This record gives sequence, structure tokens and C-alpha cells, in this order.
Amino acid sequence: VLVIDTMLDWLKIPRFLSRKPSASPQDIVTDDALDPLTPWWGTFTMIENESRFWKVGNQVICLDRYNDEWHIAHCPATQFNPTIPARAVDLPFKTFVLRNQGNELSLNPTLPDRSVVSQLEHPLHIPAGEKITLYVSSPVWMKISTGKTTQILLDDIPTQELSDTWFGLNTLEGELCYASKTRCSPRLKEFSTSSERIISPLLIKNRSKKTLILEQLGVPLPYLSVYTDSVNRLWTEQLIIQRDGDDDPSVKVTKGAPRDITGTVTLLTQPRIELKASASLKNLFFTLIGRPTGNTKK
Repeated sequence: VLVIDTMLDWLKIPRFLSRKPSASPQDIVTDDALDPLTPWWGTFTMIENESRFWKVGNQVICLDRYNDEWHIAHCPATQFNPTIPARAVDLPFKTFVLRNQGNELSLNPTLPDRSVVSQLEHPLHIPAGEKITLYVSSPVWMKISTGKTTQILLDDIPTQELSDTWFGLNTLEGELCYASKTRCSPRLKEFSTSSERIISPLLIKNRSKKTLILEQLGVPLPYLSVYTDSVNRLWTEQLIIQRDGDDDPSVKVTKGAPRDITGTVTLLTQPRIELKASASLKNLFFTLIGRPTGNTKK
């Protein structure tokens, strides 16, 4: 993850409104000077007329502070040049006016606002009586908030472009999801410790008398929390999917961090949607195991 702290020679107007050379960034610090174990999330103090850039995934996020205003923009890393004013590349800034809310900004990793569906490279056959743990990684989103006493959400930014897809048995039973080239493997060591993706352990048990064939997998991400371990790898709770007979599988979200985490565990973000203990998870069947209908589109 790249963090570029930029102090600007401000006139009396925000940098992104100026095309003058004097508004170009100076004193650029690259990630070569940073501790590799330093996470990109946390609480950051930004002084007046300061601009900062974070590179997470394939997105560069730009944050500006000017008087009582916060200005936020993001763009693909391939379109970003830190040596020229941001407005020169037409970054789509959002402006937030907040009085008496201090000079601190909080960045936190969060999960996409829909389930993410991925196509398995090869169909996975789970014979009767067998079980397997699969690790699925999903792209992280960045939640930006500020506030002295109560956190005020400013923006929620995807770090990877995702396509829309309908996932279910037909056009009536299912839900709108994201389609992604999600990494899926039964071997945790195949995943890097990058904090640009979030790992979800899925324990799948087939207690029926028939072989269970998986061609696609999805994870109900809005119902899950985000944890981090001692090397800043990001995790969700473990999901347990069990099929008994010909009935739909039962789905359970385990409480707390998964057992795969070693060392210090920290809860970073609560679920977008609270899952009540009395709620049935069988309606999540189509977001976990199934066959989508319709076309995937951007």
C-alpha cells in the first residue's frame, strides 16, 4: 500500500481548483520510506491546506482539507500523476462542509455493499459425508469518516471495479450481486498477506447422500465484519454451510474472528447489515451455492 503525504503551496483556494504550477504537490514521500507492516487504515490528523493520497488496490484516493471543508476524490492508479495538480486530470471531487468537527479523518477497511459471486476455475465435487474449508478473498472498500464525538460517514470507496450480476435459480429467486474474479483455494498459504483483499473462510459440509457440485460461490459480505491479524491481513468471520439430505443448506456465521488468525486480533469494522440471532440464513442459500441466471454486465 502506498501512502503519499503532500504539503502544498496553497494560495487562498483549494488545490483542486487551481491550475497554477505553484499548486503542484511538493515533498513527496513514497512507500520506500514506510514500515512495510504499517497499515493504510487508522486515524490521521490533517492540518489546514494539506492533501494526502492513499493507493489501495488499483485506486488512488485523494483527500484535501481546506477551512471547514473536506474534499475527496479517487481514480484508477494508472490515471494518477502526483507531480501535477489533481484538477488537471479532472478528478471527481466531492466536497463536504463540516464545522467544528476537528482535523482528524478515519479510514477503515470495509466490505462491498452486496454479495460477491465468483466462478470456480473447475467445478468442485464434494462426495457424501465429506467436508472442505475454502478460503475466498474479496476486494476491500475504504470507509472514510470524521467527527469529534460521533463519526460522520463521508464516503465509501471501492478499490476495484466490480460488475453487476443476478445470482439465483431464476429471475424471481435470487439477488443482485457483484461478479468478481475472486480467488478461491483450500490452501491459505496461496494467499498473500496483502491488505487490499479480505479473506473469508467457508467450511462446507455435505451430509447428504449425494455428491455436492459447486460451480460458483458467493459470500454474503454485507452481513460480515472485518478483522485484522498481526501482519495486517484482513479477515471476516467463518461461514459454515451444511447440506442435509435434499433440503437447502443451513448457513451459519460463526461469532468472532476465525480460528485461522494467529497472534493479535483486532475488530476493525462492524457488518453493514446486522444479522439477528433469531434470523434464518436459509435465504442466503443463493448467495453461497447456486447457479445465476441472466447476463453479467458492467
